[in-house]
Amino acid sequence: QRIGARHFENLAEAFDHHAVCWGEYQTVREALQKDFRLSAANPMFECISHPSGETYIAAGFPGIMSGAERTPVRPAPRLGVHTDEILAGELGLPESEIGRLHDAGIVAGPEKALANG
Repeated sequence: QRIGARHFENLAEAFDHHAVCWGEYQTVREALQKDFRLSAANPMFECISHPSGETYIAAGFPGIMSGAERTPVRPAPRLGVHTDEILAGELGLPESEIGRLHDAGIVAGPEKALANG
């Protein structure tokens, strides 16, 4: 209630004075349109093309390592692209069991995952 009783300008000043991490509420659309920190002008962000055909802004690694080149931002993997790799590598399932799971429709690779969802 103490915060709710204060005017926004006073809160902003107090938060800034005490190095509180805060920001005004804004929708994602508003943030992308208004906040230069969330734009391609910020070196942490790049516009990338996703395998879906969409182009959007995405964040890369926020730090800079001395002597290391910044790697390009990569799109998120498509749904199902690592299914077999995880089933085999992490769960230790044999190829025959993975095939059975696909045939039964329990798991799906990227083609089927996109078609269903």
